[in-house]
Amino acid sequence: MEKYIIGENKHMKKALTYIRASENNNKRTISKQKKSIKEYCMKNNVEIVDNILLVGTNEESIKVLEEYIQNNPCLINAIVCKSHKIISLDFDLYRHISIISKENNIEILTTEFNEYEAIANSRFLLEVMKIEKEEEEKKRIIDVLTEKSLN
Repeated sequence: MEKYIIGENKHMKKALTYIRASENNNKRTISKQKKSIKEYCMKNNVEIVDNILLVGTNEESIKVLEEYIQNNPCLINAIVCKSHKIISLDFDLYRHISIISKENNIEILTTEFNEYEAIANSRFLLEVMKIEKEEEEKKRIIDVLTEKSLN
């Protein structure tokens, strides 16, 4: 395991790198992501404690991340990826990563920060979560009313 540390810092972020590979497993794309993440971590005093390279479906990606975080509680406080595009290409994946990171106090860091992209993704995610919450509330009300009508 490679660790990139510049100086000692109690507040240093400990990160899991998140690298996505396309189905055709383009090694150049993987290499570019790794290089970008390594440089970002060195410049921003982030220690890489582990790496995840994901190839496959978004369902598999979600499962791998959830299992990693559940099996390694408190090991990391950040996930580093090349850009928001890496995690937001599929909405379910973006939503799950956002929820997992929020529940576990894990910050998502990107090496290529695009403020407009990040804001758009966040607004979209919040709107969908609001709709989901409203749907859950409607279902809960229907369940309560159905139970009362049966009694």
